[in-house]
Amino acid sequence: MSKFVKKSYLRPFLFFSALLILTGCKQEESKQPSAETTKEIVKAPEQIVSLEQAQIMYGNYTERRVPLIQKYEDGLNSEKAMAEQKESKQDSFIVARYIYYDYQTIKDYLAYIEKQAADAKVEISSLRFYLSNYPDKQEFDNGKPIIHPKQNSILILPAVKTNKTEYGLYLNELENGQKVPVYLTDDLKIIPSNEVGTLSERSKNFAGMATGLNSNNKVSNKPLPFVGNFSLFLNEGGSSPPKNN
Repeated sequence: MSKFVKKSYLRPFLFFSALLILTGCKQEESKQPSAETTKEIVKAPEQIVSLEQAQIMYGNYTERRVPLIQKYEDGLNSEKAMAEQKESKQDSFIVARYIYYDYQTIKDYLAYIEKQAADAKVEISSLRFYLSNYPDKQEFDNGKPIIHPKQNSILILPAVKTNKTEYGLYLNELENGQKVPVYLTDDLKIIPSNEVGTLSERSKNFAGMATGLNSNNKVSNKPLPFVGNFSLFLNEGGSSPPKNN
C-alpha cells in the first residue's frame, strides 16, 4: 500500500479523534460550575419585616408603653422620697429602648448551647426571648453588680420539644460527668421529672437519665447526685438609652 493511500485512511481517523477530544473538553468545562452557580444563595427568613413596619412598631412602643413605664417609675421615686422625708430631685426615668449584643457573643452563645444540648442528648427546637426587669438595687444577692437598676432587659433561653410540648432547657451534671436536662415551665419553674414527656427510650424521664454505673461497672438504679449545673440563659447585653444610669 502506497504512502498516499495510508494518509488518506489516517486523515478521517485523526479528524474524528480531534473532534471527540474537543467535545469531551467542552463537556468537562460545562460540568465545572461557573462563578454565578457557585455563589451561595441565602433566602431571607419569612419573618423579616420592612423598615416601614419596624418604624410603626417602634413608634407604637414609644406612644403606648414608654409613658406608662416612665410614669410608674417616677411615681415610685416620689413615694420613696416622701417615705425618706426627702425632696425628690431625680430626673424623669429614662426608658431603655433596645438591648444589644456584639455579633461574636451571639455566635459564641449559639455554639455553647448547641454543644451543651448535644452533651445532654437533646435537640434545641427554639429560642425564647423573655422580657425582664432589673431590681431596684445595686447588686444581686450573690454580689453581682446591677449596672442598670429598674431597666427592662431580656433573657434568652433555648427550648426543647418532647411529646409535642416545648420546655425551657436547663442542665445538671452528675458525678460521672453526664449532663442531664432539667425542663422549665413558661414562667421558669422546674418541672418534676415524672411530669415531663419522653425525648427517646433512652431518656424516658429525668430520673432515668440520672442512672449510672457503680464501681463494678454495673447499672445502678440509684440516681446519681448532682455536682453542678449549666445555665443556658443569656443576659447582660448593652441597652440604650441609658448607657450610664
